[in-house]
Amino acid sequence: MIIEYSRSKTYNFGDDLNLWLWSNFFSEELNKKDNVYLLGIGTILSQSRYDKYLHHADKIIVLSSGCSDRDIPKISKKWQFYGVRGPRTAAKLGLDQSYVIGDGAYLLRKVSLPPPIQKKSKTAFIPHHRSEDYIDWDTICKKADVDFISAKQPVEEFLSQIQSYDSIITEAMHGAITADALRIPWKAVSFAPNFCNEKWFDFMESMDIKTDIIPLKFINQNNSDLSKNILNGTKYLFAKYFNIKKEKWSKLPVTFCKASSTEITQLSDSIKSIKDSNSFILSSDEKVDEITKKLIFQVQKLKQEYSISL
Repeated sequence: MIIEYSRSKTYNFGDDLNLWLWSNFFSEELNKKDNVYLLGIGTILSQSRYDKYLHHADKIIVLSSGCSDRDIPKISKKWQFYGVRGPRTAAKLGLDQSYVIGDGAYLLRKVSLPPPIQKKSKTAFIPHHRSEDYIDWDTICKKADVDFISAKQPVEEFLSQIQSYDSIITEAMHGAITADALRIPWKAVSFAPNFCNEKWFDFMESMDIKTDIIPLKFINQNNSDLSKNILNGTKYLFAKYFNIKKEKWSKLPVTFCKASSTEITQLSDSIKSIKDSNSFILSSDEKVDEITKKLIFQVQKLKQEYSISL
């Protein structure tokens, strides 16, 4: 099997977790010559991904993946589903709700993890990896009396860091999922305009989690790139007024003004307020056990069926 996942130009924990995690379960099955693709963690079920990377595949195996609000793939006989992330993904693909097995990152409960680092404070903040382009989060977090955890680091380092805190505030969905899997209370926030609520609801509904996602005001602390702003603004207008079905285009950030010191302080104060509110949550232990067992069952089923098909 060949692991297919979203690849970033820099590290991104949520996506990079695929190679690190699945190799713990499928080391003997990973074969780049068999033309069988494994789609695991991430919002990666899309027609555009199929057209670009998977159209030549002999078989496409889906194990815990999610799909977005649009660009839903056209399913053919080459697709084989062992489970999807959440009920919204199942509904969009026309699958029975029995295919909902949760996010594959819950399998972190079944592997050896790197040791935690020494704890520096009780709470840490994890922005989405793209949100790191707009803000000096380390400085913002220090003012808020929380530690900054970057998603742009190797999987082992991220796991060592996140285990070192009593609570997590996160814009990165796999910051929340990892925390939930490891039983670290968390709170979800949104910052970037292109924040994807849909995938969060897909994940949370799979875990019977009901909570608000707290919005943080989007600001850009860096000098604005005029050409990029014009491009993003043009895409936004085309998506809105010409009904071009590009979900990401309608949410692209456009910032012509650099954030003021007041806005930066307000952002820091907002994060501190969330920390001080002590409104952190967890899914139930029973639900985590149920989802983990479903994932393990499907992993074992896939390993058995894969070996038989060789």
